[in-house]
Amino acid sequence: MATNGTVLVAASVVVDDHCPIACEVVGDQAQFTLGHEDGHDLFLAVSELGLESLIDVATAALAQIRAAR
Repeated sequence: MATNGTVLVAASVVVDDHCPIACEVVGDQAQFTLGHEDGHDLFLAVSELGLESLIDVATAALAQIRAAR
């Protein structure tokens, strides 16, 4: 549990071929919105190094999914 006053929240969203994905770069962050902007969306703010890590993990996951076909 965070001890510095940070609020921790668990959330999930299913990202499929019908899920809108938007991204805006603000300063040194890529700010993603996954889902519909009707209160049923997930916001994700990612730094440059975080984005590199996310890309690496997503690329590996995509390779595993495709290899299983």
